[in-house]
Amino acid sequence: MNNLTREVVERKKKLEDRENEVATREKNMENKEEELQVKAEELQSHEAKLKEEGRRLQNVAHRLQREREQLDADKKKREKPSREKQQGDRISLRQAKILNEMKRQTRLLEEQFKNNGCPAAFKELEA
Repeated sequence: MNNLTREVVERKKKLEDRENEVATREKNMENKEEELQVKAEELQSHEAKLKEEGRRLQNVAHRLQREREQLDADKKKREKPSREKQQGDRISLRQAKILNEMKRQTRLLEEQFKNNGCPAAFKELEA
């Protein structure tokens, strides 16, 4: 009878061990599912931020284009035909500074967008 009792106890222990192991695995799976859910939410948030920054970049590029067009229009309005032709189509120092700054900002934005992604480009723009 002792042997049978010992065998029953051993089998019960093995069964409990297996049940504990299954419970541990289930808990680990639940934890992993929660981690994946958090990561999915983070990715969605990041994607939304990237879309917003992309829109901002388009707005900045559009604004710079409008400013360039306005400068070109101002330049044509202020042009004095005979004198300007003699001086080689010069623009005012103020216009040149604005144009150079716009070119510099555009170049910086393009480089940062290519090299670092959208967030860095907008940090530089806002600064």
